Amino acid sequence: ISMGGTGKSPLTVKIAEWALAQQLTPLVLSRGYRRKVKDAIWVKPNAEIPGPDTIGDEPNMIKHRVPGIHLLVHAQRAKHALALWQKIGADIAILDDAFQHWQAIRDLDIVTVDATENIFQPTIPFGRLREPFAALLRADAVVLTRTNEISELELKKLKTLLEKTLSQKDILKKSWQCSSAKAKKPLFCAYYEADGIYSLQGEKKFPASYLAAQKCILLSGVARPKSFAESVHNLGAVILEEIAFADHYQLREEDLEKIRATLLKYQNEAPMLLITEKDWARWRDILGGMPVYFLRVNLRFLENGEQDFKIFLSESYKCIKS
Repeated sequence: ISMGGTGKSPLTVKIAEWALAQQLTPLVLSRGYRRKVKDAIWVKPNAEIPGPDTIGDEPNMIKHRVPGIHLLVHAQRAKHALALWQKIGADIAILDDAFQHWQAIRDLDIVTVDATENIFQPTIPFGRLREPFAALLRADAVVLTRTNEISELELKKLKTLLEKTLSQKDILKKSWQCSSAKAKKPLFCAYYEADGIYSLQGEKKFPASYLAAQKCILLSGVARPKSFAESVHNLGAVILEEIAFADHYQLREEDLEKIRATLLKYQNEAPMLLITEKDWARWRDILGGMPVYFLRVNLRFLENGEQDFKIFLSESYKCIKS
């Protein structure tokens, strides 16, 4: 229900990985925000992946992470998926950002909520909320992300509030009903775990622990650059400077000159220029020749959340299919 940076793409990756592990054929649907091509693009499993200008940075990143999926990109993604459904032969469709996509009928709504976000702030344009907090009544499940970035007391209060909300009756009647649908809607607590440092070629070069005492210049074009910086800092890196652009930003020549000047400024420190994985999907070609690496993170669940989430997905899928 809030703008950018809540963990929708990492959760999409996790659901797609679960589907493949269940020997299902997943189709990820994305509108391909800010891509330059407007035609519908269908990318088959393990096929060559089009660039971010063609399919968008987030779909490009998701497809690199889970190459075995079908990917369909278009502003009217659900409509095109319906027309191609038999041809694609998918078992399950995953929309990476669709809680407000009213044209698409979904069987299941899993909503990500950033634990560090003020969920009672005003809606756009006076705040970052797309919808008021009460919209969570429509959710079938909530995944609370960045839970390691708040105190235990804050987390406890937030969980109590969300569990109370999820226990209330749906505003909209669901198209399916079964025992799991009538049961208490689940709340899962998750956080980001650094996986490693990767090169512009997408090869893992160093474990995340390599950043301890490593001098870095941070470059990002994401919704939450502060969170990226905190993640790098928590890994023990020494951050010399941060260069942050708007979410989905396309670098221009004057930006490259600024980046080169910053590298030159700290040349005696031999810093690593570190970006996010989403920035890598968008910038990897234009940043060639610079000492650039990207930090890959994975979505992890607290306690037994990983197994509980997979059980929830499996039960929900069986229920819907029946």
